Amino acid sequence: MNSPKFRQKILLAIITVNIISTWLHYIDNALFLNQYSGFEWFTPAGVIGTVIVMTAI
Repeated sequence: MNSPKFRQKILLAIITVNIISTWLHYIDNALFLNQYSGFEWFTPAGVIGTVIVMTAI
């Protein structure tokens, strides 16, 4: 049950859930950006651009 392949599948599932939840979080931020106080120059496109860069890193 604790074979290396099983552990790899669990790790892949955790990473996948993490990436999906991160994207959902940033998309929510981009959609409701006007409800946050902050910099006026930070736009929804800036939020999406940030998540793309952060995901790649």
